[in-house]
Amino acid sequence: MSPRRVAAGLTAAVVGWVGFAVYTATANGHSLDGRVQTLQQQNANLQREIDQRKLEVAAAQTNAWLEEEARRLGYVLPGESVFVITTPGAAVPPDGGIDIQGLPRFYPSSPPSATPTPQPPNASPTPAAAPTPFQFGVSTPTPRPH
Repeated sequence: MSPRRVAAGLTAAVVGWVGFAVYTATANGHSLDGRVQTLQQQNANLQREIDQRKLEVAAAQTNAWLEEEARRLGYVLPGESVFVITTPGAAVPPDGGIDIQGLPRFYPSSPPSATPTPQPPNASPTPAAAPTPFQFGVSTPTPRPH
């Protein structure tokens, strides 16, 4: 073996090793670029969700939201007429209306504060005072002559 062949073989091995190192670094770079794009997309989605939750929290601190939620749960305000649609032939309460005692109660209050009231670390929670119930008035339907 001539020294020239040995030098050519060593040069080919070094060039091959450098080529493989460059290929590996480039492949890792592309892989990391894809991962960065995926994480940026996930971050943008999470930021949109956070912004939406902030809007929901801000809306939940208004009396309008409280009233809407109470109505969604079936609560009514005092003085409102309640209409109950029944199927033909269904039993109607004796007074012609609905059972007022079975209706849920709605107690409007001031909107919740953004900051909780600080309590000492060993203090037990104090029970909330029971709100006074509203009086509901339901007018009895009168039959119309045909």
